[in-house]
Amino acid sequence: MDFVLMIAISIIVKFVLDAIKKMIPALQKIDDKVEQVAIFYILGFVLSLLLAVGMNADLFSMLGIDFGIKYVGVVVTALIASLGSKGVHDFINEYTTNTQDND
Repeated sequence: MDFVLMIAISIIVKFVLDAIKKMIPALQKIDDKVEQVAIFYILGFVLSLLLAVGMNADLFSMLGIDFGIKYVGVVVTALIASLGSKGVHDFINEYTTNTQDND
């Protein structure tokens, strides 16, 4: 597993959320924009979590970071992937910058 899997999860989630928006137009008609955004963030995280668990996507174990609790790495990987391409890009940039600084 590598960064490509995390990018793939974020792309799949984006397309599924776009499909949900088209299939259920009532979600776009929610008056409170904060509530509307919250619904899509929650849906994005749930979808990312399902994909990450299904694919056993644990970015942190790949990087050699071991959490004491079994699925913490998978959940955090799903959280990062649910932020979309910008969130994944920011994480990759931060990680590569920090690893280059430590070398």
